[in-house]
Amino acid sequence: MGSDPVRLIAVAMTLTAVLFACGQLLRGTGDRRDRAGFLALFLGLYGLVKADELLLLSGAYVAAPHLGGIVYPVRMLLAPAFYAYVRAMTAPRPAGLRRSDCLAALGPLAFFALMSWFFFLPAQDKIGLVSLEYPDPELRDRAFLTCQLVFGVFLTVSVAYLAASLRRLARHAETLRSLFSNIEDRSLSWLRTASFVLLAGWVWYTIGEVAAVSGWRPGWYDGVTAWLEFLWIGGIAFAASGQPPAKAVASPPPSEGRPYAKAELSAERMVRIARRMDAAMTAEALSNDPALSLGALSDRTGVPQGQISQTLSRHLGTNFFDYVNGRRIEEAQRRLRQTDESVLEIAYGVGFNARSTFNAAFKRHTGQTPSAFRSRAAAREHAAIQPAA
Repeated sequence: MGSDPVRLIAVAMTLTAVLFACGQLLRGTGDRRDRAGFLALFLGLYGLVKADELLLLSGAYVAAPHLGGIVYPVRMLLAPAFYAYVRAMTAPRPAGLRRSDCLAALGPLAFFALMSWFFFLPAQDKIGLVSLEYPDPELRDRAFLTCQLVFGVFLTVSVAYLAASLRRLARHAETLRSLFSNIEDRSLSWLRTASFVLLAGWVWYTIGEVAAVSGWRPGWYDGVTAWLEFLWIGGIAFAASGQPPAKAVASPPPSEGRPYAKAELSAERMVRIARRMDAAMTAEALSNDPALSLGALSDRTGVPQGQISQTLSRHLGTNFFDYVNGRRIEEAQRRLRQTDESVLEIAYGVGFNARSTFNAAFKRHTGQTPSAFRSRAAAREHAAIQPAA
C-alpha cells in the first residue's frame, strides 16, 4: 500500500490532537479527573488505532508483518469506552469500572476467534492481505468473508453501546426535568450529538473497509475519511474539555423525598400541595429565578420534594421543569402584550437563561414565536379599538 501524503497528514494530526486532549483531560483533579478519565480512555484507544494506521501508511508493517491487524480489537472497545464516559457524566457520583463492563471483552474475543487463522499465516501472505493484494484466490475469498463477519461484529457492538448511551442520556434528561427549571448547562446534549456522529462515522468506516476488501472502494475515500475522523474526534475532545462535571450531573432528591418512596398521597392532599405551590410561586415570583430548583421550592413551601414531585406527576400531569416554564411563558405572554420590553429582556426577566431556550419553550407552549405572538396581540388590540376611532 503506497503512502498517501494527504491521509498521512490527517492521521498524524488526529493522533497529535488525541494525545494532547488526553493530557489536558488528565490534568484535572478530584471529581473532574475521575469523570474525564473515561473520555481519556476512549481517546487513548483511538490514539492506538491511529498509531496502527500510521504504521500501515508508512510501510513499516512490511518489516513487522506480525503486527498486522493486532490493533483491530481496540476498535471493538471504542463504543464501550464512550458509554463508560456517558455513564460517568450522568451519575451523581463518579465510579470506576463495574462487573458488567467485562461484557466489552466479547468484541475483542470475537475478533480473535474470527481472525485466528490470519495470525498463523506466513509473513508474506500477511503482507499481501494487509496491502490488499491477493495472489491466492482462496485466501482472498476467506479474507472477504472474515472481513464481513469482523466488521459486522464491530458494528453490532458499537450500535448496542451507543444505543445504551442514548438511553442513559434520555433518563438523565428526564431526571433533570424533575429537579431543575433550567437544564441547559446540565443536559449534556452535546453527548447525544456525539453519539450520532460516532454512529455515522463507524457505519461509514465499516462500509469502506468491506468495500476495500472487495476491491471497489473509490480512491478518494481514504483521504476524505481521515480528515472527517480528525474533525469528529477533535470536536468531541474540544466539547468535552469545556464541560463542568459538577453542573453536568443531576443529584437525586434525598431518599426520604423520592417520588412515590412512601404511600401515595390522597387527592385532597395533592390539591392542598398544588395550592401551596401556586401561592408561593405567585407571591414571591419564584419562576423568575433562573436557579429555581425542586429543592428550593420545597424549602419555600415546606413540602418534601417527593410529595411535590408526586403532586406534579399524578395531580397536575407534568414535571417540575414544565410546571415552572409554563408559568414563565404565561408571564412572558403578559409582558409581550402589555410592555415594550424586548424579547431578550422578557426572556431573562421571566427566568430563562438564553433567548434560544425561551423561543423554543414559547413555541412549544403557544405554537408561535414570541415576536409573532406580540404582533398578533397588537393586531387584535388595534382591531378591537378601530371601530371606536
